[in-house]
Amino acid sequence: MSHFNLTSASSVLDISCGNGGVLSLYKQYSEAKNLYGIDMREECIIKAKEKYSWGTFSCVEAEELPFRNAFFTIVVSCAAVHHYKNVKKVFEEVSRVLLPLGDFYIVDIIPNFRWSQILHNLHGCGEPYHFEKYYTLKDLEYIAKHTGFYLVKNILSQPVSFPGVRVLVFRKTDDY
Repeated sequence: MSHFNLTSASSVLDISCGNGGVLSLYKQYSEAKNLYGIDMREECIIKAKEKYSWGTFSCVEAEELPFRNAFFTIVVSCAAVHHYKNVKKVFEEVSRVLLPLGDFYIVDIIPNFRWSQILHNLHGCGEPYHFEKYYTLKDLEYIAKHTGFYLVKNILSQPVSFPGVRVLVFRKTDDY
């Protein structure tokens, strides 16, 4: 039985896939056969292609997804939302490529409060590529609402005032 409730006809896209590790979980724990990953860093895509020959990997940015409308069952973004130059555009693109009632999973550091967000943004991200900003849950819910999504699950790894890692599941409305 699939842990992700996906059939062999399901399609999964990991935006900002890095070396493909998250897609390997979908390969291992689901029946999905159509597994795609994109990342802006060419060195990551090269490694993903070498390591996971079963996947389709491309070097593109999340703001301009090169896929047809309503193609994917699930889109995933792990530890990357704070890197996107235009997170609203990413949500719009994900909405475009997701099937109606498809799910958009976000796993990232999501500050609980505005003051925590400000402190986190002042500190910045330790990674050497395009840090943009951290978003609060309210920020992401607002963007989601205006791009055809609603929040169906919010799991916080540690209930503290400082940013914790959250798993958010946004579902695309069937009328968007």
